[in-house]
Amino acid sequence: MRHQAARPKPKAKKQEARPLSELVETYKKQLVVFGLGTAVMVAYVTMLIAGMSRDPCTSHIHDSDVPSGRTLDLRSGKISATAFDREQDWPEWLMGVTNLRKLMGGLCRGHVLEVAVGTGRNVDYVDWDEIKTSAPLPAAEGVGFEPNPKSLQDLERERVKRRIDKGKKGMILPGDEAPEVVSFTGVDVSADVLEVTWTKLKKSLPELVPRRRRRSKEEVQAQQQQQQQQSGGEKPAEEKKPITLRNPLKALAASKVTAPTPGQQQSTAPGTSQETGGEGVLAANIGSGRIRLFKSDAQSHLPPPPSILAPDAKTTLPAPLYYDTILQNFGLCSMADPHKLLGEMARVVRPGSGRIYLLEHGRGWYDWINGLLDKFAASHFERYGCWWNRDIEDIVRRAQKEVPGLEVVRIERPLWTQGGTMYWVELKVNS
Repeated sequence: MRHQAARPKPKAKKQEARPLSELVETYKKQLVVFGLGTAVMVAYVTMLIAGMSRDPCTSHIHDSDVPSGRTLDLRSGKISATAFDREQDWPEWLMGVTNLRKLMGGLCRGHVLEVAVGTGRNVDYVDWDEIKTSAPLPAAEGVGFEPNPKSLQDLERERVKRRIDKGKKGMILPGDEAPEVVSFTGVDVSADVLEVTWTKLKKSLPELVPRRRRRSKEEVQAQQQQQQQQSGGEKPAEEKKPITLRNPLKALAASKVTAPTPGQQQSTAPGTSQETGGEGVLAANIGSGRIRLFKSDAQSHLPPPPSILAPDAKTTLPAPLYYDTILQNFGLCSMADPHKLLGEMARVVRPGSGRIYLLEHGRGWYDWINGLLDKFAASHFERYGCWWNRDIEDIVRRAQKEVPGLEVVRIERPLWTQGGTMYWVELKVNS
């Protein structure tokens, strides 16, 4: 039986060249993603080089030098804290940090503490609904509080509805007992950046800011006549205006305040300040304790959660022992003793359900990036007040071994365009 000769395979037709317009239309999405990724990487490398533009310091600066987290321009007064805050908008959006801040703000629940709050770049992403609706309102004259006009039943109905709506959007964590923010405490060592945070909080919560009614000319004259009659016809002394300076620390310097006893809760009008024992300076307090800003060194002591006034403006709710959520952005690089700070945060977070969220930058995946970070670490510290070459994962892992109960839930390195220099850390304390 003869084997039939195999038929020769037909030659493949030479693929015709496709026009460029057709290729662009076919791979449009891939090209856009690649282009954006390349642009972000180029922009990041450009900013990295710009940050290294100064020659390295000839004298070695040891890691024991105290970081401040404040740029040279801020320390020298070349720019204001407000201008510095505006300058961060474009770089943070370009690098993807803005989206991470939105995620962090969405994770806030219960009593919230933000360490190294800075210029309040997370304020716009926090859910303030519970505080807005349940807090007693400032009195008409700007002193004291008036009961919330809504009944407790109405407040609870609104609360349940909000939780259902947010649950549909996937904004509530499984088993979350307090999905909304009950109070917010911000801590920072610098007064000028706290002023920027205070401005943002006033815009986010305008209904909680006391406003003094401007008196008419007739009312002023009537008061002066009354004072003159009481003083026996003598010209009354000029009335001292209440201190309402924008910078809370200027108000502190202009007034003599006594430190309250430990654990004593005081109400502070916006723009005024009070010393709070070992907790630093209470620079702002609105919403009857629901919103507070402290000028304090977070490594030394973190303030406890507040006791707040109930919606009826009569009952004071006791202060809890712990915070439910603690945030910090780019702080471990700016602390003289990051391990001590992590221990302080672990001390005040609620065991079991509480969470500590950190967004940090440090050493990356690649040796060439780390080599540059090391080479220019001293000059970067001098210019920006932080050590950008710290091994964040090593710091956190060491704290887990040293701090009782502290557990690392996750350490991730988002934003691949950053070469692994960006860290997302979640911690908890076992009960």
